[in-house]
Amino acid sequence: MSAEKLNTWCDTFGWENVLNKKGTTWKKLSTEEQQEVNSKESAIKVLMIYTSAIKRPIIEVDGKPILISFSEENYQNALK
Repeated sequence: MSAEKLNTWCDTFGWENVLNKKGTTWKKLSTEEQQEVNSKESAIKVLMIYTSAIKRPIIEVDGKPILISFSEENYQNALK
């Protein structure tokens, strides 16, 4: 995973949405590690190390991110 790709995703969806705080990877981090994630830059650092903490799926069309996570309604609207 490249920092450039993560930066693009965070700019598109917001770093809070790219970071999966409901997943096991996030929950296994220490409280101190979790508290250090308070900006896009700190989130990208964590996501570079723990790629499984990226919310999935992220759908791209022609290299541009258009959807994150799964919502049937959002998929139907975006992929018509």
